[in-house]
Amino acid sequence: YEEFAALHRKATEFKDAKQWEEAIACLRKAKTLVGPDGCTVQRLCRLPLFLQQAGHFDEALAEFQELLDSAEAVNQEAFGHQRKNVREKFLHLRLSEIYGHMMTACKRQKRSDLLEIYSEKARFHYGKFTRMKAAQEAAERRKLKH
Repeated sequence: YEEFAALHRKATEFKDAKQWEEAIACLRKAKTLVGPDGCTVQRLCRLPLFLQQAGHFDEALAEFQELLDSAEAVNQEAFGHQRKNVREKFLHLRLSEIYGHMMTACKRQKRSDLLEIYSEKARFHYGKFTRMKAAQEAAERRKLKH
């Protein structure tokens, strides 16, 4: 994990110096060191966000799609020991976070057509997450009363 963190720090240094290709190379290497379940969505979304900023929007969307495609398997790996409704809750949270980062890339790219689509998806998944969370918390409170 230390090398992964060091590569992310180096990528930030390159980004600050506007050396996008070097920053992207660091993030690509970091991606090979840890599986998608080995770090936060925020860290995973750095590569596609850097790609967008470097002018590689289509490649950024492909990276985001890869994160969306693997979200269910990653969630199962992380929360497989939990009840189904808990796994589903966290899957909706993960998807809302990925779509949120996709919105950022679309805003920067001035792609209002895609921004609208991803905003709706982010809202949908976050809404499902918050409703499931509230229902689970209410169930826990009911258990405590009995």
